This record gives sequence, structure tokens and C-alpha cells, in this order.
Amino acid sequence: DILYRCKYSSLPDLKGRDYFFHTPFEMRDKVKSTRFAFNGFPSLYLTNSMVVGYRETRAASMNNFQGVKFQSKYPLSFLDIDYTKPEAGLKISNPNLFDLQLQVKGMIFPILFCCYCQQNDPNAAAPQEYIIPQFLVRWVQENNKLYSGIKYPSTRIEGANYEGEFYNLIIPPID
Repeated sequence: DILYRCKYSSLPDLKGRDYFFHTPFEMRDKVKSTRFAFNGFPSLYLTNSMVVGYRETRAASMNNFQGVKFQSKYPLSFLDIDYTKPEAGLKISNPNLFDLQLQVKGMIFPILFCCYCQQNDPNAAAPQEYIIPQFLVRWVQENNKLYSGIKYPSTRIEGANYEGEFYNLIIPPID
């Protein structure tokens, strides 16, 4: 897969390649809590499309928006927390896969529910909605032989102008 790391800066200068990687650990005090990252432990957010990166960064314009392309040398596996599965058409085309995906969705429903709750207080230092997703990332990080990260669908791409599967990936640091 080809993946993209996108960022939007209020400064007009072109950023170097290192700007797009994890925040260096000697600067961990600059890393704030996000849904899938603890304070001081940055997770690498990637996407499969530049348009998703643009929408996810909430860029005000194309000016100062940048992205870099990543391609892994090794196959990566992700814990897929896609709440949109199974697709309705799959019930006719592949009933066995439809049933399997529906069973998986039923088993992980509590995790899906916790990971997709809306943030109530944007000014909170550690919003309650982030607790379970952050522990899920910690579990992935500690069991990195099984999963490289977490995959979830983009919640910012909608409408008739977008076709295809748009998703985000979170890769936590190992060390």
C-alpha cells in the first residue's frame, strides 16, 4: 500500500521530510493527547488518500498543506475497527463473508462504540472519549508482532463526489 502523512501549517514555508515523521522523543512535551495517542507518545497518523489527509487536517486552504508518500518495505497488518462493515451488497455476493464480518462487528461493538464517541469538551486535557482508544493503541503497541497499528474509516469524507474506500491508519511508536 501507498500511504500518506499529511500536515497543515499556518506558516507558508515548505517543510522538510523529517517534519512528517514522529515527533522526536526528546521533544515529547510538545505531543498533546489525541484520540489514538497519549500525551508524550506520538502516533503516526497516515491515510490512503491525499484528499482524506486534507480533510482530516482541517486545512483552511491548499496553501500550506503538505503530504509525503510512504511505502512500507514489509507487509503491515492493522486492527481494523471499521464500523461500516459489512457492506449490504456482500449479503448477496458473498453471504459467508457477510456473516463473518457481522459476527466480528458484534464481538468488537463495545470497542467500536468507545472509539467513535464524539468529543464533548474540546478544551479538556484528556477527554473521556479518548481513554479506550488510547488503551487500544497501547495494546497494539505492546503486541506489535500481531498488529502494526489501527485502521479505521475516515469520518470526514462523505458525499457523492467521493468514491472508494478512504481510511486512516495509526502506527504507534515501538520505542
